[in-house]
Amino acid sequence: MLALLFLAHRGAKPASHFLLAAFLLLNAMIALHTLILWGDAVRFTLFDLSPNIFFSLAFAHFLQGPVIYWYTLSLLYRDFKFTRTDLLHLLPTLLTPIYLYFVYYRHTLEKKKGLALDFANYGAYDWNFNWFVHAEKTIVVVYGATSLYQVLRYRRLLKQRYSSVENIDLTWLLLLIGGFLFAWTWILTNPCYWPEFTFFISVKLWR
Repeated sequence: MLALLFLAHRGAKPASHFLLAAFLLLNAMIALHTLILWGDAVRFTLFDLSPNIFFSLAFAHFLQGPVIYWYTLSLLYRDFKFTRTDLLHLLPTLLTPIYLYFVYYRHTLEKKKGLALDFANYGAYDWNFNWFVHAEKTIVVVYGATSLYQVLRYRRLLKQRYSSVENIDLTWLLLLIGGFLFAWTWILTNPCYWPEFTFFISVKLWR
C-alpha cells in the first residue's frame, strides 16, 4: 500500500519515488516467496495448484540490492540517470531464472515435489542450492553497505564544501538503509537461515 502511495504521488523526484516503490514491492515479493517456501499452511496447496509457483519470486532477492543503491544515488545527486553500465547490476537477476530452470523447472513433477517440499533437499549439494542461497543473502548486504557508504561520503563532501549543512538532513535515509542493512546482515550471519542448518535440524528431528 505504501508503494502504491509513492507511485500515485511522485513529487519533485519521480525517479526516487518509483525506485522506493519498487524497493517496497520487492520486499513484499520476498516475504511472499519466503511464505511459499516455508509456510506449511500454503506451500502444499500452492504446489498442487502449480509447482512452477515455487522459486518464481526468487529474482527479487537479487534485484532489491541494485534498487536501494539506485534509490540512494537518485536522492543524493540531482543529475542521477541510468546508464548502460547499470545493466551490469541486473546480471544476477537475469541469471536467476536460467539457473532455476536447470536445477528445478526442467525436472519432472515428482522431482520438483522432492526439491520443493522436502526440507532435507534444501541442504543437499547435488542440486547446488546452497551457493544460490548464500549469494542471494550476501549480495544484498554488499549493496546495502555500498549505499550506506555513499550517504556517509556525500555528507562528508558537504561538510567540506559548506560551512553549514543543517538544512540538509540525511538522517532518515541513514536510518532507512541502516535498518535494512542490519536486518540483512543478521539474516546473513544467523545459522537458522542457512540450508545446511535446516538440513541438520531436519535430520536430528527425524531421528
